[in-house]
Amino acid sequence: MNVNVLCLVICILVIEAYLSDFILTTSSDRATAGLDFNFTCAFTHDDYVGIRRVGKYECIMNINNVPITHVNLTAVSNDINRVKILSRSSQHFMCTTDAGRPSSRIQWYVSSSNITDASTAQPDICNLDCNGIVISSSVLVYIGNITDTGKTIHCTADNIDGEVVKSQDRYINILNEPIISGLQDHNIAEGGDLMIVPNIEANPDPISVWWTRQHETGFVNYGTNLTIRRIERKFSDNFTCHVKNTITILGKPIQNRTTEEIFKVYVQYQPVISEFQDHTIAAGATLTITPTIDANPLPLYIWWTLLPNEESVSGVAIGVGTGVAVLIITIGLTSFLVFMYKKCRMQMRKGIRL
Repeated sequence: MNVNVLCLVICILVIEAYLSDFILTTSSDRATAGLDFNFTCAFTHDDYVGIRRVGKYECIMNINNVPITHVNLTAVSNDINRVKILSRSSQHFMCTTDAGRPSSRIQWYVSSSNITDASTAQPDICNLDCNGIVISSSVLVYIGNITDTGKTIHCTADNIDGEVVKSQDRYINILNEPIISGLQDHNIAEGGDLMIVPNIEANPDPISVWWTRQHETGFVNYGTNLTIRRIERKFSDNFTCHVKNTITILGKPIQNRTTEEIFKVYVQYQPVISEFQDHTIAAGATLTITPTIDANPLPLYIWWTLLPNEESVSGVAIGVGTGVAVLIITIGLTSFLVFMYKKCRMQMRKGIRL
């Protein structure tokens, strides 16, 4: 090697922007064989800096990690424990670490379920001359789910592998308007006792439950259950169950929430035949009879017979399933005509003298 050799030194720095203040200097711009030649690698911060040679000279830096030791969890604008959240509405939570290097990775949980996908990492906070020691944070947008009542929300953070720091737990209380279930249409025989017991889910508990009828505005029945003793046919109607509770959340107006559920009551009773009288008519004339039938449910079958043998009447127009039976017959002799209605195993008779 020549005694006068200019040593070209390349300073390669592959670091974060805030760690770019390297200065690599030499004791001389010439190197002489057999004589010492000094390199100096300086960094403006207090981290350890050294020099290495792997085919070329490089200025390297060993950054000392600063592990985080504390993670704080707060509920935005509602920072109490237990946090009240309205079902299907959003609540923001903030998770913040103390200062550490490098920045931290933050994870979110409802009890043991990871919900980090619902969060957003915030920019790290680095004070003047922080030397890469930063505060990390993340914001979770949680949507209230009634199945989460009584569970906890927490976050974890780590900036060094295997050293995870957990925040305190925040219990959540999901408030919801009443949910009514178990109400179905009811069939009941006239004279029976109607008892309706709904399933009601509400948080907080209801402050009032009442019942109304569609076609009877004066009907109001207060109580969790609806009971009507010896029910009459006039109670065939649409009924409505009303349930109200009051929701109170810190910093928000008090809300009264009412839920309604409609169901039908069918009061069933045997047929009643009216406007059905004896008729006097000349032989050879045409007789038309249209009785009025009141029944619930409507008739399945209507027919006419003649006494004394109750033979079927020929030439009869019969209405089936309409609740109206029309008899049209030409009278050729004096007979006793029987109108007969049958629904299931119930039957009624009423006679006409011709």
